[in-house]
Amino acid sequence: MATTAITRTDDKVIQTYGESGEILSLAKRIKIMVPGGNKLSDAEAQALAQVSLVTKCNPFIGEIWYIPGRGPMIGIKGARRHGNEQVQEAGGKDAYWTANFSIATPAEVGYIGDIKDLAAAWKVVIEDSVSTARYQKMFIETVNSLRSAGSSDPVGEAREVVGKRPQWIGYGYSTISEQSRMNKQALAMKRAEADGLKRKFYIPFGADVAAGDSAQEVDSRDWIEAPVSETEPRNPDPIDDAAWDKWLALCYQAEKVEVPYALVNRETTTKSDLRAGYMELERFVRDAKEQERVTA
Repeated sequence: MATTAITRTDDKVIQTYGESGEILSLAKRIKIMVPGGNKLSDAEAQALAQVSLVTKCNPFIGEIWYIPGRGPMIGIKGARRHGNEQVQEAGGKDAYWTANFSIATPAEVGYIGDIKDLAAAWKVVIEDSVSTARYQKMFIETVNSLRSAGSSDPVGEAREVVGKRPQWIGYGYSTISEQSRMNKQALAMKRAEADGLKRKFYIPFGADVAAGDSAQEVDSRDWIEAPVSETEPRNPDPIDDAAWDKWLALCYQAEKVEVPYALVNRETTTKSDLRAGYMELERFVRDAKEQERVTA
């Protein structure tokens, strides 16, 4: 005779949210082993333990942490891991996602403050191999179908039918006046990545994704009074006159072909960051000039 297993509702709750003893035990270890954990109250440590169990993010390797006054927050590491798992679940172990960064304009990142206070602005485009493969398959099938139907422009019509390739875009910026232990370029890039990851991937429990690799990077309350010189150099790799003149000349070329470019603050931008931005803008300008030549 067949038997039917009965699962109590509260058993499912325990499997999802953890037993109270498990949460209390994890909270005690968090206060001892996690950087800054000794500053958390018992209730804050327990909240972090609870959310870490729900989201399956590891607080001991920086995937999730607690920011006093803001609550539990998933770090970049935790969001990236969720991204890896979701893509591989959809496409197998060889599936992957990419994050491609480029300098953004103040308008793109939604910056409305004093332009002189803008330190960096970045854009990230996130794509994954599964969505791209599905899009390419759909596009090719649509082209073949339109060609069989006698379309005079099957590729152009397919673009209208299928739409653009799936991409998830995030934006981030940093300012000169804000206190941060991170380099301002890195800070803006991490904010852009956090924004893009939230748009692309499902984050369990509705937890927020913070732009940093540690609670200390995000929470400024412990060091907001410290002089800037004690937290990070103003510019460890300043831009020399030759590099700056070369950048301005490229910006002039970009304006002539109507290619947007970021407003760079010379005092805070490093020479290496400017070089990376120059190479990116130079490529866009070259492509725009080639397009003008072809259509002339």
